[in-house]
Amino acid sequence: MAYAGKWKYDKQENMEQFLVGIGMPAEKAKEMATCESEVECGREGDTYFIAATVKGETTKANFKSGVPFKLNVPFLGINETVTATDEGGKKLVIKGTVTETREVTGDTMLITLEKPGVAVAGKRYLKRM
Repeated sequence: MAYAGKWKYDKQENMEQFLVGIGMPAEKAKEMATCESEVECGREGDTYFIAATVKGETTKANFKSGVPFKLNVPFLGINETVTATDEGGKKLVIKGTVTETREVTGDTMLITLEKPGVAVAGKRYLKRM
């Protein structure tokens, strides 16, 4: 699983525009677009986990590939049932109102956020710690 391990924020593309596009107030979107974050991803048996720490607040999710689960990400205003799919251990796609795709190339994880009706995708790049 290429995305397993600990990751730290490196840079972003279009995150502020994306966050405003999903309804976040402009002031908060500007702050959240470039805030430092750390993410840990892994797998134990058939259960995957993601723990993300943003501005000192940690959000954790445990899930099985292809099985719907409740995802709560307060700093993005997401609290809904989503489905995550591991695609060959190299890509993780989480689908809900927002589609989040995590892909790893070398020591860089690219997280792409997309939502129908929002003209731009937000991208966050993380470096392996």
